[in-house]
Amino acid sequence: MRLASKIKKGVGIDLEPSMITLANKNKKNRDIKNITFKIMDSDKLNFPANSFDVVTAKHSPINFKKIYHILKPGGILITQQVHETDKYNLKQAFKRGQNFNVKAGKLLKQYKQQAKQAGFNNIKTDISNMPYYFASKNKLQEYLISSPVVPDYGRKNDKIIFENFSNKNKTNKGIRSNTSRFFMEMKK
Repeated sequence: MRLASKIKKGVGIDLEPSMITLANKNKKNRDIKNITFKIMDSDKLNFPANSFDVVTAKHSPINFKKIYHILKPGGILITQQVHETDKYNLKQAFKRGQNFNVKAGKLLKQYKQQAKQAGFNNIKTDISNMPYYFASKNKLQEYLISSPVVPDYGRKNDKIIFENFSNKNKTNKGIRSNTSRFFMEMKK
């Protein structure tokens, strides 16, 4: 929806119906008329060939072949994905987590290879890694409960690990971790 004022027409997809409901509510509240939302699996893009000038994907699975198919010639795919080093000190503390044992850079390398195999060219990449601060223990707790960063949060020793982590990483800005993303831009 942030792009609505810069484009003629857009379509947003998500597999989760509640996300589409929320998006439609936000669209109505902002009086946006040039964006539609559909429940759709990114592995089963139900659009004709050569339909889009630009496709964006953020923190979602990507089927490069399907996206290549629906992009117009010269079309652009831009994606932002979670890097393996995201919230790394949390994953180290809990000794588990999303991509915990995956070598840093492996996902970007895999995505780049898949993009090339699908036919994309002019592939540009970048990585961002910045400090991230949770405002309080409650905010960190909410994050751990609602995100996949530390799977099965709430195990037997997690409360002790949580307290130790919070105390060790407490700063005047909040409880310190990091946010790490990789970005890709490519052309059909």
